Amino acid sequence: MNMLAKLSSAVTILFLFVSKIFVDADLSPELREIFQRLDVLERNVTKLGTENKELKEDLRKQKESFDNYKSIMSTKHDDFTRQDLMMQKDIKFIKFKDLKSIDTTLIQMASDLSSTKTNVTERFAELENDIKLKARLDDVARIDMRLQEAMDGLETLKKVVNDSNANVVNKIDNDVNGVMNALTLKMRTQTEFNGKQSKKLEDMENSVTELQHSLVGVDSILQNRTPPSFYAYMSYPVAVTGPQQRMVYDTIRTNNGNAYDNSTGIFTVPETGTYVFSWTCFSYVEEYIRLEIVVAGTIYGGTLSDTQETGDADTETGLVVVNARSGDEVFIRTQNNGPGNGRLYVEFESVSTFSGWKIS
Repeated sequence: MNMLAKLSSAVTILFLFVSKIFVDADLSPELREIFQRLDVLERNVTKLGTENKELKEDLRKQKESFDNYKSIMSTKHDDFTRQDLMMQKDIKFIKFKDLKSIDTTLIQMASDLSSTKTNVTERFAELENDIKLKARLDDVARIDMRLQEAMDGLETLKKVVNDSNANVVNKIDNDVNGVMNALTLKMRTQTEFNGKQSKKLEDMENSVTELQHSLVGVDSILQNRTPPSFYAYMSYPVAVTGPQQRMVYDTIRTNNGNAYDNSTGIFTVPETGTYVFSWTCFSYVEEYIRLEIVVAGTIYGGTLSDTQETGDADTETGLVVVNARSGDEVFIRTQNNGPGNGRLYVEFESVSTFSGWKIS
């Protein structure tokens, strides 16, 4: 049994013991206060025990998620290795195929040129006996020059093809190297991420240990901490849409105890005691708004902000003192009858606010 469970059991036994002794007795104010504090302490210890269990469950889920992610990355690394081997085979095949095709083409072109030259030579022999041989000699010379130019062009083409093939091979090698570098960087990043996750899990485990140790002094912490209090306001105009519309004051300036939720507009009483709640309503020109404060389902007060005359402006403030119990919900809403037809307006420093604080 851990420290939190021992503390919870001790508080429960002490609470039952005191309840048994004083259930029928006429308790003094001091004993009643001690009894109430024991009641509050028991609920807080139970709440902390629940939070401790939830935190351990979150740690377990995060570790499972980390193990799954590690397995996925290992599978991806194996896939990348297989793809690299296949790419190397493709590169070798491409190199061999392209070179073989170029050599075959060059051989064919050389054969064609040789055949052409043979035909021209034979034709030249026939023309020697021709009366017009002299007139044709220049044509033969030009043909021979063209053949030479074709042979030179063939050599140039062969050089260009060789250079192009070398560039293709270099580009493929560079692309392969780029892929390998990217894979190496990704694996390094994954290793760093795994290290950070392990460090985070270790820090969370240390935090849980520190929380368990801090529960030993939970009574003194509950007695000496800052009393619950909050202050929030609306940062943008909110239109009245109907009766019992809860107002949400979205911007928090003070929230000691973190009991006010700016997404719902609800203050949940963290501990039993006497509280003061205040709210203001800044309404726009030619409009009116009726608001009320609700504590544990009971209406404790209301305000009317009336600016129905042209050029008029109005700000109304409500203030109540309430004996609230732990878990009670407190919020501001429009009244059921005649909620209004306007907006809770915002202009410079003039805003609608909601605040509360424990006085005892």
